Amino acid sequence: MKSFTVEDIEHLGVLSRMSLTDEEKHKLIPQLNSIVEFIDVLNKLPTDGVAPTLQGTEIENISRKDISVTEDTKWWHAEEILAQFPDSEGPYLRVPSIIKK
Repeated sequence: MKSFTVEDIEHLGVLSRMSLTDEEKHKLIPQLNSIVEFIDVLNKLPTDGVAPTLQGTEIENISRKDISVTEDTKWWHAEEILAQFPDSEGPYLRVPSIIKK
């Protein structure tokens, strides 16, 4: 396994657009070496017969069916919404600006 050098850390600093002090560079070397050593340990574990895991929980994506909406099937009607909205212009709803210029 290759150990990180100060030059490696400086290169990572350039790639991540971070300015690192000499103290930070020397502090990162053992930390990154430790991470790589741990990954080497994980790579040596027997994983034959273990199914790939995409996520750590049993969460399922619950979403509505992808169906086309027509005038007959839509649950909302633009005229009703426009009538209830305090400020509109044509088919558009006017809301207060939140972007400062």
